[in-house]
Amino acid sequence: MESGQEWAGTRILFELEGRAEKTLLRFTHADWLEETDYFWSCNTTWGGLAAEGKGEGPLFTADGLSY
Repeated sequence: MESGQEWAGTRILFELEGRAEKTLLRFTHADWLEETDYFWSCNTTWGGLAAEGKGEGPLFTADGLSY
């Protein structure tokens, strides 16, 4: 069951590295207590935000994700 408590105490790290005329972003969401369904849900959401991007408007709604 997803509780959201699995990510208590985790660290979110962003590292930026200049490469020619671009910037490389290294992102880590570290120190999870365990790999539960909630872990995979958060991991997928971060991937969607970073790799796919999102137009203007909220990503999250009262009912969950907006897409």
